[in-house]
Amino acid sequence: MTPTKLAGALASVIYTCWVAQVTTKSDFARTEANLIAAAASEGYLTTRIGLDRYSKLWLPTPVGLEFLSEVNEEVEF
Repeated sequence: MTPTKLAGALASVIYTCWVAQVTTKSDFARTEANLIAAAASEGYLTTRIGLDRYSKLWLPTPVGLEFLSEVNEEVEF
């Protein structure tokens, strides 16, 4: 996958998690497990909602929303 395609794919996953309340065990999370893992590894997605508190939802981080904004200007997803 080229860097542009990867950025678009990551942005699409981040956006979906942001608007669709994707749970950690949802069909979407299972289908897109590799991209979700990559986004979480880069700090774009998290399940952390507080100090020692975690959710069942994948949530974009501030860094993830910034990445989404930057990619949105460059790539249509």
